Amino acid sequence: MTKAVKKDPPAAEHGMQSKSQTAYVSIVVLIVLVSIGAMFFSSDKMKFNLSAAQSEIAFTLDDLDGAGRLTLVPITIAPPLDFIRAQSVLTEINDWHFRELDPLGVQRFLLDAGLEPSTVALLVDRATFNSEVSETVVPVNKDLLWGLKPDVRQRIYIKLTDDHKNPMQLSAYRYCGKSLDDWFNGADVSEELKNLISKFIYRDGCYMFFADLPLILDRISMAALPKLLHALYRQSTYLVKLNIFPEVNVDGLVNYWGYGGRAKDVRSILESMMRIKGGEKIDIVHVLPPSARRRLYTFPPPGTEVVGAGHRDCHWTAYNFFNLDPDDRFADPAIIAATLRSDYVEVDKPRYGDLVTYSRPNGVIFHTANYIASGLVYTKTGSKATWPWLIAKVDDMAHFYPKTTPILLRYFRLKSLNR
Repeated sequence: MTKAVKKDPPAAEHGMQSKSQTAYVSIVVLIVLVSIGAMFFSSDKMKFNLSAAQSEIAFTLDDLDGAGRLTLVPITIAPPLDFIRAQSVLTEINDWHFRELDPLGVQRFLLDAGLEPSTVALLVDRATFNSEVSETVVPVNKDLLWGLKPDVRQRIYIKLTDDHKNPMQLSAYRYCGKSLDDWFNGADVSEELKNLISKFIYRDGCYMFFADLPLILDRISMAALPKLLHALYRQSTYLVKLNIFPEVNVDGLVNYWGYGGRAKDVRSILESMMRIKGGEKIDIVHVLPPSARRRLYTFPPPGTEVVGAGHRDCHWTAYNFFNLDPDDRFADPAIIAATLRSDYVEVDKPRYGDLVTYSRPNGVIFHTANYIASGLVYTKTGSKATWPWLIAKVDDMAHFYPKTTPILLRYFRLKSLNR
């Protein structure tokens, strides 16, 4: 449903990703996670967990940027259960809040989405419209949600992410993969439960979404819930390895990976790899700047996500890419917007370290990443402790935050590096 578009929109202000203002927290669920979690996952201080299961074999990308040939190994990472226990879990369904739509507009949308006319008539009859905020609220029940067809669920739920008051849809679990078997590969989740969840899966691009956990909580045993959550919080990403051979142009690689004043930091490791007979592969984590090197494939400890008036999220991550020590001013949306205007210049083609921004047609930026090479980005998806720093494909990230309107991709470079 989401379409990524690369073009030059009007000048835009930098906005932050929408955050749900509503949280339904179940004391019972939290007690279950605390009491049962340690039974199957150790509570040590590890901040990452790489799954041995891979959805695909490794593959090699041609050198498109002067970065060298890269080998990608698909992996799955999941947060420690300690971090999952610190998160609230939605336990109630929410009514449908439609921003910028009056009841007539909601009626047209629901009919276009594929709901039966008789069902739409009943829903609109019970709807209320708040003219002060231009929002229509449609009361829904579990019977309606159980009966939604996958394509109808997809259209409606993606539309609902436009409004902050739809926490169930905004906080949907998501995973980039071919099938639910990819998502749950090796997980300690019963076939019966996987089959139940499959009825509620909807897609956007490579991502599968599951938003209806509140709908089926009463069907999940106390023992099964922590194991299910551990699987639902998984994210797919890549180990990225740089192929180095004796005949490779080491100066070219140093120019690329040492960009931003780091040439001396990467030259020694790259030259040492060249001297290995027959060549070798090196994980790019060894040539990333310190901030990214420390965080890639890890999860932030619970309680560190919020700083001041903002969050240590994708924007904080992207603007700190070249910094030796992270600057928490970049958790402030106002500082981010001012910095983008004053310190960056827009470019047509990205190179290593450039900002990759994802915005709505009105220009509001909802996600920022750093370009790495060959169509890959380094990023963090949100600020929660259950969302890791990872490597993803540029176009795939456009679908992590599904929208009903085209997504605009723009590239920005530090003026100090634009030479």
